[in-house]
Formats: sequence, C-alpha cells, structure tokens
Amino acid sequence: MAIHDTNSSIDGPVPERPDGPANDALQAVVRDLQRAAALLRSLSAARLAEFDLNPVRRGVLEILDECAEGCSQTELAERLRQSESGVSTLVDRMRRSELVYRLRSKADRRKRLLMLAPRGRELLGLVRQRRADPADTLLRCFDAREIRELAGLLERLVKALADTRADRPQNDRQAVAA
Repeated sequence: MAIHDTNSSIDGPVPERPDGPANDALQAVVRDLQRAAALLRSLSAARLAEFDLNPVRRGVLEILDECAEGCSQTELAERLRQSESGVSTLVDRMRRSELVYRLRSKADRRKRLLMLAPRGRELLGLVRQRRADPADTLLRCFDAREIRELAGLLERLVKALADTRADRPQNDRQAVAA
C-alpha cells in the first residue's frame, strides 16, 4: 500500500487549511451558506405547496416548457440529476395529475417524449405569475451591485465545487454516495 503525503500532490503542495480566525470565518461562511440553502428550500417548498407542487415537480414543468419538441425521460433525469427509475415514478404521478403527457417521437417511433400538458402549462404560468420562487423576496436586502457581486462569487464557488467533484476518482464518488 502506497503512503500518500497529504502535504503534496501531483501539481505541487496542497495549501494548508487556515487555523484560528481565518478557519473560523471559513466555517461560518459554509454554515451560513448551508443555512441559507435550507431556508430557501423550505420557503420555496411552502410557496409551491399552494399549487400542489414541490421544487422537483416545478423543475419538471420548467424543463418541459424549455423543450418545445419534447424531452426524453433519460434527458429529464439527467437535467434533474436524479435516477431514471425515480423520474419514472415522478412522471407517472404527474401524468395522473394531467401535468405532463408522453407521445411518440416523429423522428424515431421507438422513442417516447415527455411534453407539458395544458394543465401543466397553465399551472406553471400561475406559479410564475404569483412569483412562487422566493428569490425576489430574499434578495431585497441587496442592491443591484451587491446582487451582481454575490452572483459572481456564488458562480465561482459552484464552479470550484463542481470541478472538485469532477476531479474525484469514480471510486471515491461511489463511496461518498453510499
């Protein structure tokens, strides 16, 4: 078994984690981001519940609205970052609620596409009209400059997190998911 030096990597030394106040500040930022994300999810879920929706169902409606020619269940699962079996159950429920429907592809008759049903399109319009997305409410505490700055910082953070995830070997990702 190889011994791995935690202070170096292929690309050079790994930066040390800050100690003391810098580390405390970093931990506070992470804690506040997690708390803000949880509050945002909770507020969003409460507002969507008025429409008998949840964030995932709204996501399905939004994705299908973007796909004028329809969307395969595989594509929908990828865009939602969920398993195909989970999406299959979700789609079946949304079909029973008459929010979405399936049809055969004109290009490939073996393929079935998901489309937004009239009731789903109407419901999505109501959600958008009533601003069921709480972001507008939450960002009132920032001016336009601060919102742009926050957006830039969050974009950098998301990219760094995505890059970190992509760099992790497949075996490590599976171990973390288990």
